[in-house]
Amino acid sequence: MHKVSFTISERIEALKILNDFKGNLELLNVVLKDVDKFTVLDEEWEGAERKCVIDGKVITKSELDEMMDKAREEKDEKMLSKTYQLTWSDEKGGEKEIELSDKTVTYLLEKVKERNDKGDLGFRDKSLISVKEKLDA
Repeated sequence: MHKVSFTISERIEALKILNDFKGNLELLNVVLKDVDKFTVLDEEWEGAERKCVIDGKVITKSELDEMMDKAREEKDEKMLSKTYQLTWSDEKGGEKEIELSDKTVTYLLEKVKERNDKGDLGFRDKSLISVKEKLDA
């Protein structure tokens, strides 16, 4: 088992990889047990001051959820098709210590290595790079 402390951004990057899991049942069973450990709780989002930017306006995630619920009720396709960006402060959100199985750590490292070998990493992947560094430590 590995104990690793991750920021919210790092947990999200790891979850992206785990959500695309492809493998055998034995490994799937192990990964499934670890996936929930990456979940970001509402109080963690609040601490990280999560905000949404839509149409150039900064709103809270709950305000966005209300807008989208209303748009679904009214079948407002224009609103439903809008894109938005979530922002938060990893510094204010802090880190969460997670205990991961060796197999999950190996899987994550292999997937990061695959992306690296393809030359598929860029500036936006700094959280993914720090995930790799923490798992390699």
